[in-house]
Amino acid sequence: AVRVRGEALRHAAPALRADRGVVLEAVAQDRFALRHADEAVRADPEVVAAAMKLSGHTLECHTQELAAKVHVVRQAGHSVDASVWQTKVRRDWRKLAEAPPDARDDRELVLEAVRESWGEALQFASVALKADREVVLEAVRLRGMSLEYASEELRGDVEVVRAATLQNWEALSLATEEARADRGLATEALIQHIDALKHVSEVLRADFDFMLRAVQRHGLALRFASEELRQNFDLALEAFNNDSLALRWMPKELQERVWEATGDPDPTHRRTTTRWLDVNVDVGGGGAR
Repeated sequence: AVRVRGEALRHAAPALRADRGVVLEAVAQDRFALRHADEAVRADPEVVAAAMKLSGHTLECHTQELAAKVHVVRQAGHSVDASVWQTKVRRDWRKLAEAPPDARDDRELVLEAVRESWGEALQFASVALKADREVVLEAVRLRGMSLEYASEELRGDVEVVRAATLQNWEALSLATEEARADRGLATEALIQHIDALKHVSEVLRADFDFMLRAVQRHGLALRFASEELRQNFDLALEAFNNDSLALRWMPKELQERVWEATGDPDPTHRRTTTRWLDVNVDVGGGGAR
């Protein structure tokens, strides 16, 4: 009924007068139908803007004719005039959060906001722009953790994730499982910081070749290996040779074997090297205790 005669909204049930979709249909036929909408709908700037687009009246007229509050009409008016929001966002990128859909979907405006905010403004971009590779790359190169706001597809894009992790290795935690299983990405993140391994896929942390290269670079990387690999003698020995503190991340039954395999005859040197960690090793043959 409201598609034929918007004014029919006056006689609709309360639930329909509170239905945003029904009200928009009525307003499209007759802007004055907004006066009969539920108060909550009349407080929606986008609905009010839809009614205002059908008239060129002043703020005061719109407030009276549409039975809407002044601040709602003013906000709706800004969305009707795109240039107003462009000016607002260029003055303060945070205004993008309050901007209407058209402004948040304005590619050039969003790119400006992203650059001005060092990547943070991506969170306020439209869904379409969060899936725009160029826009997302611009954001993550400035602030790696902005990868959080990218579409799932781009969070799985190796080049996008690489750009993010180069800026901040912790951005790897925001990538998809598939991207976190990429050997190249994982290795690059590890070069930046050993703790990046905690964000690497479990598949790689259970991969002997990958973890071997990791412990050869950082002995303490052993702590991120899968439980099975932490019981591997060859991996444990490589980790210990790189950093004796890796001993604490080995199962107790493996500690003595690794200790003895170092072949250092000087017990004092061994104690100094390991700082005794949280275990003591009986160099006389009694084993770890």
